[in-house]
Amino acid sequence: MALANFQGGRILLGVEDDGTVSGIQRKDLEEWVMNVFRDKVHPMMLPFYEEIRLPDGKRVAVVSFTQGISKPYVVRHAGREDIYLRVGSTSQLATREQQARLYALGGMLHTEVMPVPGTSMATLDKARLQNYLEVVDLLRKSQTALLQHPIDETRNQL
Repeated sequence: MALANFQGGRILLGVEDDGTVSGIQRKDLEEWVMNVFRDKVHPMMLPFYEEIRLPDGKRVAVVSFTQGISKPYVVRHAGREDIYLRVGSTSQLATREQQARLYALGGMLHTEVMPVPGTSMATLDKARLQNYLEVVDLLRKSQTALLQHPIDETRNQL
């Protein structure tokens, strides 16, 4: 799932790490792959599975999937849910900071509304806050005025 948490990709089954083609032996490999994705990956994603028969008769399976949009994708096993990221040619457990970024990319974490530890209302710069609220109010009034007048009237006022 490191690839889904990154940019998507392909997994070649029947090809060793050194590039040697060993071929696949399992007859029900497609069903097995789909069951693994169903049972071990959350949220669920459906990969594209295809088998290629090489001239020497060996079969290679290609499991393809796009970059996930419901990040983070976790691998469920032994009562745990682990989040992996692709780093170069390896898959590594995501750090806490990397997990937070994945949650934000998936739209599940909005850091701008989270409390900041060790702060209170007394910590706020009241002059900056007042200035911010005045600017927001001015923008709101400007947008309301533009929506209430036809374009030609607004253009004439400018």
